[in-house]
Amino acid sequence: MKESSLADIFPLLDMAVMELTEDGMFRILGDVPGCLSNFLPKPHPETGILRPEENFPFLENFLFDAEEHWAEKTSESLKSGIWTETNSEGEEIELEATALCLGERKILLIEPARYSYEEKQSVIQKSRELSLAYHRLEQTEAELKRAKEAAEDANRKIMSSIQYAKSIQYSLLPDMEEINVRLPDSFFLWMPRDIVGGDIFFADFFDDGFIIAVIDCTGHGIPGAFMTMIASSGLKQIIRNEGCRNPGEILKRLNFMVKTLLRQDTAHTLSDDGLDAAVVSVRYPAEDSLLPPKGKSEHSSGGLPDTAEYSLTFSGARLSFLYICNGEVSLVKGDRQSIGYKRSDLNFNFTNHSITLGKGASCYMFTDGFQDQMGGERRLRFGSKKFRHLLGKIARLPFEQQRSALLRAFDAYKGENERQDDVTVLGFGF
Repeated sequence: MKESSLADIFPLLDMAVMELTEDGMFRILGDVPGCLSNFLPKPHPETGILRPEENFPFLENFLFDAEEHWAEKTSESLKSGIWTETNSEGEEIELEATALCLGERKILLIEPARYSYEEKQSVIQKSRELSLAYHRLEQTEAELKRAKEAAEDANRKIMSSIQYAKSIQYSLLPDMEEINVRLPDSFFLWMPRDIVGGDIFFADFFDDGFIIAVIDCTGHGIPGAFMTMIASSGLKQIIRNEGCRNPGEILKRLNFMVKTLLRQDTAHTLSDDGLDAAVVSVRYPAEDSLLPPKGKSEHSSGGLPDTAEYSLTFSGARLSFLYICNGEVSLVKGDRQSIGYKRSDLNFNFTNHSITLGKGASCYMFTDGFQDQMGGERRLRFGSKKFRHLLGKIARLPFEQQRSALLRAFDAYKGENERQDDVTVLGFGF
């Protein structure tokens, strides 16, 4: 075929036709098609010579393969694969190069990428699938956004309710101002695991003494908080309204009250909830039978002789009482009987333990939350032995400092571990 024929035919097919010259340059044959004129470099006006790889870096590696192909003088063509080019005006085009031999002539064709009917249908189908997938993704994102907003709104309402429940539970606690006046040598550490919890403590004062109770109800969080309301109300009924000051009798009546209130004395009830408790009744020495005026604290100011003795009566339902006197740590265990559960015996008589303590003694009541906390290098329970040792170590400190020391020890042992349970520890002395 004559060169003039090549020059006429290829531009009609939207192809740029170039021939490799002996000096390794390319000479354009005929005219450059209009669709490629904005992408191809301009050939020399007289010789028609150009270097397409300068504008098309993609061709640089392809031309190495093309040299080998031309050297073989095969009748088959070599395709470069499709690549995309962008001109200075931001226009894009997909191109494909072909190397072939026409006798001794080494021809390079550059044309817009051609797709078969099957390829076009595949592209169209994939485009439709992508469009559908994108639409579904948008719908999913919108649904997730709505669900997230609904969950956040529900969470705000729940948290608002729980925060309000916290204020209700806090109102069940004794008046700390009265405790500071009546029992200045004391501390109260009350830390619900969640915003509200299943631990509660109770205190009531009389002319000749006082009663303190610590209660650990079933569970923690909201279920535990419900139980603390029952327990706190029951204690007030028994101690204030019924005038009972006998710790063992208080626990027996509380057992009856919780069990019958929750109908756990029947076979058909679904609930099986209860509590562990410790109650201590303290009587002042005879010389101190009258309470000091508010704002004064003769009990801790040395107004009594050093030989003054305090009579304590302790009774426990699975909770213990610990006291330290002259550096000696003594633990009095409660009965192995819980309160209010289906299995709890309504006729069980809780044991009263009578203790006489002098001035300078320190007393402690607590739930199991501190001792059960996991932590340390081996992630073990803090344990009762270590807890008793800690109380013995800090007993000589002022009570407010004891509270701070307990908090530091708890946080240091807990580390990054989660809180296991509600924590309540209270201490008092004379």
